[in-house]
Amino acid sequence: MKNNNFIIKLFTIFVIPLLLILIGTGLSIYYYREVSVTTLQYDHTIAQMQFSSHPELYKGDLIYGEFIAHEDNLGAIAVPVTTFNRINNDIIVFQLKEKGSKDWYCFNKYFTDRFPDNEPYPFGFPVIKNSKGKIYEFEIYSVNGIPNNAIGFLKNRQYFFSRYTFDRHTVIQSKKSILQFALTKSENLFLNINYLAYLMVFLVPAVLYLVEILFRNTMERMVLMRTILPHIMIATMVVVYVIQPVLMQSDIVIFLALMTYIVAQRFRISSSHIFGIALVLLFLSPLWLLTHMEDVASRSAIITFFYTIVGLLLLYNESRAGQKT
Repeated sequence: MKNNNFIIKLFTIFVIPLLLILIGTGLSIYYYREVSVTTLQYDHTIAQMQFSSHPELYKGDLIYGEFIAHEDNLGAIAVPVTTFNRINNDIIVFQLKEKGSKDWYCFNKYFTDRFPDNEPYPFGFPVIKNSKGKIYEFEIYSVNGIPNNAIGFLKNRQYFFSRYTFDRHTVIQSKKSILQFALTKSENLFLNINYLAYLMVFLVPAVLYLVEILFRNTMERMVLMRTILPHIMIATMVVVYVIQPVLMQSDIVIFLALMTYIVAQRFRISSSHIFGIALVLLFLSPLWLLTHMEDVASRSAIITFFYTIVGLLLLYNESRAGQKT
């Protein structure tokens, strides 16, 4: 009997939380769409770039940057751009070479009518297999840019990015390659502040479970555990979803709504609190549009809709509970 109790306790306290953490981490990697699973991304300070004096990139303007490659298989440079919330009919030239080389390694042209707004745009090129530790320089210039018909580059962003693409078959051909890449990928992700914030959303189930198991009695006595903690969890999910500057799969909002409902039910958060969050986001959406933050405004509107549904479900539960009493 004692052995059975020990096994149950071990499973309850260690195995289930570990599984929830592993599942949450796996989901975060799957839904984190900034780069593919077999791509590594490193940031470089924007101070390593030289910009033109104009907010827009006009014909003849030149942007220059240089960086040290962190890995082999360099395949793209991602630089934050803005379209000023319009379609611009220009052509951008991107060229890259190893510093000191006379010839450019690549010379690519891009039509700006396909550029996203307020996101790092990846300028790709044939993968450089032996790039690690070498210094590369790149130039970006406009072919036809004129006022009100040109893109711009975001000087206020802290970083631009280098991306290293690994062939999936090469990675999985040996256990050693898989292990090495998995360790490098993990280190790459966990040094990314955006990813760590994103990971927090998918660890909410693990946090809920640990609070329930480890702090069940304490939670009933402490106002902090019963009120502030659940609100912090909900606020974290909202903030990460709305203002995170990364690409996300659209159905992540369903996960957020479900987690919010579970947290609200477990900690007896009133439906009025959820309606309050939805109302604040509803008022903020047009303000974000006015400041040309279309992605943030769109996410804000989407989560407003889902939080309204969550609030209605909680209100229905409250009305049923009131009828019983």
